[in-house]
Amino acid sequence: MKNILCVILLTFSMGTSLNAQNFWTKVYTSSANSFTEFCETDNGYVFSLINQSSVMKSINSGASWTMPTQPGHPVSNANCLAASGNTLFLGNYSDISTMQGKGVFVSTDYGSTWTKKTSGMGADTNIVYIRVHKNGNVEAFHQYDDGWGSNLFKSYLTTDGGNSWTYSNNWGFGFYGLRCKFVFTPTATYFGNFKTSNDGVTWTNITSATVSPLAYSAISDSLFGVSDFYSDFALIFRSKDGITWDSYTISGFSPDCRLENLIIIANDTMYASSSSSTANQAGVFRSIDKGHTWSRVVTGLPVYNQVIWDMYLSKAGFLFIGLNTYGIYRSKKSTPQVITSTVGQINQIPFNIWQEQGNVYVKFTLEQSGIVNMNLYDLNGVLKKTYANETSFSSGDNEMLLPTSDLNYGVYLISIESNGRVSKGKIVVESK
Repeated sequence: MKNILCVILLTFSMGTSLNAQNFWTKVYTSSANSFTEFCETDNGYVFSLINQSSVMKSINSGASWTMPTQPGHPVSNANCLAASGNTLFLGNYSDISTMQGKGVFVSTDYGSTWTKKTSGMGADTNIVYIRVHKNGNVEAFHQYDDGWGSNLFKSYLTTDGGNSWTYSNNWGFGFYGLRCKFVFTPTATYFGNFKTSNDGVTWTNITSATVSPLAYSAISDSLFGVSDFYSDFALIFRSKDGITWDSYTISGFSPDCRLENLIIIANDTMYASSSSSTANQAGVFRSIDKGHTWSRVVTGLPVYNQVIWDMYLSKAGFLFIGLNTYGIYRSKKSTPQVITSTVGQINQIPFNIWQEQGNVYVKFTLEQSGIVNMNLYDLNGVLKKTYANETSFSSGDNEMLLPTSDLNYGVYLISIESNGRVSKGKIVVESK
């Protein structure tokens, strides 16, 4: 029997208690006082940047970790890590007083060797964030002082694996830590108050609202975010366009607990990491009602009241967090993924994939009736299965079964084409 970890799969049954057994298990022990970001290459290797110096690698879905030898690595002040395809990007920064970092370092061998690549950046090499667009474009963010003591940002874009960088945008404001991430919808990417529909080639400032988008729900077609003001701890914000935000009160968080990261999985189930100044109040929380009420999911974690800077959902469906001075923790149960980063044309076909009672289904929406082609490929582009070949479907929602019992372990790409539009997503097949 195979376990299919799809873009959207079946989550835990509603009657299952997450605290009946440890939800988290420690997979790497470290006394490092800084855990920053997680990322993953296309082949399923998971990486973590710890203590602003060391890149850790796991080739078995996070069950164990090793540190590559890393010649060419800047050694210290490594502040951000990202993956585009099977290429890693590492950003180096300096202290606030000088703001003269070393730029971007690139690895094409999974962190074993690194090469500095800053062509086109000039002196703007104080890199504090690196983010990856849906099409694989990579954007690096340089922090600078405007001369009046304000920390501002400008960004540079690469489309060729870091060999050359071109100026992208002067953001003119600061970001709140790692909580500011690219949030993908089928037609655009959101980052803070900005939006791009062409993978970072141009950005548009769409709102003056002080809300940071954190996640997108394909089911409700909504962005979810939190306020940048500490006075709004008890609120979560929701928007259809990233411009107008509605807020509602959340319960289950302690009064001084701040939501830091948000991941949305099947059936709009939400996982959030948080920070708190009160011991045993922070941690990871779960909501099954679109963020209105929350419960702590901390069994297996130590008492902890520091910021959980990053929370990551891997292709295999595991949640990862890093706790300062403790190490890396992984969810014991595999959680379902959600479609937030389809790739292909800008005009895409909305679709969801999930698993139910051992069967895998796809639901897609057509604006008008038409012919549909639906194929499954391996990562080398070899056709593995055809689910629809010049098949007629009606407008609106369509649902069909995806047979997967004959697939081997691995990552596959599903493509849905109709009426000149195309959407693509990933399915991970894991033996069981």
